[in-house]
Amino acid sequence: MISALKEKWEEVIGADKWNYFEACLSAICTLFLKDNKNPLGLVIIGHSAGSKSTILNMFKNLPNGLTHHTDKFTPASFLTQATNVPKDKLEEVDLIRKLPNRVLLVPDLAPMFGRKEQDVRESLSILTRVMDGDGLSNDGGVQGHREFNEECVFVLLGAVVKITPAIWRIVSEMGTRLLFMRMDRINIHSSQNKLIMSQLRNADSFELEISEIRKLVHELISDRIENIGIRKVSIQLPDETELELISKISELVAKLRITVDRESGLEQNEAPVRVAKQLINILKGRAIAYGRDQIIESDLQLALHIALSSVSECRGQIVKYAIEKCGEYIKLEEFVANTSYMSTKLREELNTLTQIGILVEGKDGNANRWKLDDKWEDLALI
Repeated sequence: MISALKEKWEEVIGADKWNYFEACLSAICTLFLKDNKNPLGLVIIGHSAGSKSTILNMFKNLPNGLTHHTDKFTPASFLTQATNVPKDKLEEVDLIRKLPNRVLLVPDLAPMFGRKEQDVRESLSILTRVMDGDGLSNDGGVQGHREFNEECVFVLLGAVVKITPAIWRIVSEMGTRLLFMRMDRINIHSSQNKLIMSQLRNADSFELEISEIRKLVHELISDRIENIGIRKVSIQLPDETELELISKISELVAKLRITVDRESGLEQNEAPVRVAKQLINILKGRAIAYGRDQIIESDLQLALHIALSSVSECRGQIVKYAIEKCGEYIKLEEFVANTSYMSTKLREELNTLTQIGILVEGKDGNANRWKLDDKWEDLALI
């Protein structure tokens, strides 16, 4: 079933967008996991007109009312303190009560991530609590104490064009409640040109083909609901080798989320345990999407992509390139040519990554050069 969907997707939308769709589908499939107690948030980061909306719209109006879609979202709406709602109607408008075992679909999260730092911090503090999965309580001057004390396991899917470095610091401080999938930089190559030309020639039929893909998506979800059931299935962990790689990827995320404070120095904001659980869950979701009962080696590419997207963009790009060139020393000008950052920013991050044990520094005459620390060389095999 998924092979037909993938074939149609690559024909109409393009093979370069499949991984992002697949990640979202895998996140949704975590709702079928019997042993899952953790909500999962996955945010696509990508340029305008990069198919983010096309991807997320595939999951609107999923079967069995699985989707709660909204174009306007603030974490304050989870448990409302609105002054214009009668007390006996408050529960009807609480967002958190609509979410257990469902998908919260927010195609544009820019209003949340694009606010002032203090506002973002307050919003993410609420979201952090909700994404612990244990409910929420708050107090307000008008409605007083309000609470929802039931389990709330759900999936948040959203998208945003850009997250600034200042906001990334706040995201890092909240811990890995949200995972990210960063789209590749725009690179118009011949296959993309052919796809664009095909879409232009067949503009009248393009929307019809999109509808056909959406139908295939809904059929896949319907099949999983009917044959598995929400919160019903157990997926086996991978073999010991793959499990060790997931553990190493999780440790890498925790280290890459270390922040630098001028007074206190390096600060690690969390242990790798939480991100390991989230990555394993999304890989279990991918197994379900592909009709398997176990995580396998090919799933790990998704984990590594998400890991390097769930840290600041500069660090993610540096480490991605260092993994690609594993075992080789890399000069500063090579990092400039293969990332979207200039030398001053890169040198600063390269020094930090050396301090925290991701990279090893060497010399080429008077010039510095860096390579991936041997500890992480297994990641090059993924």
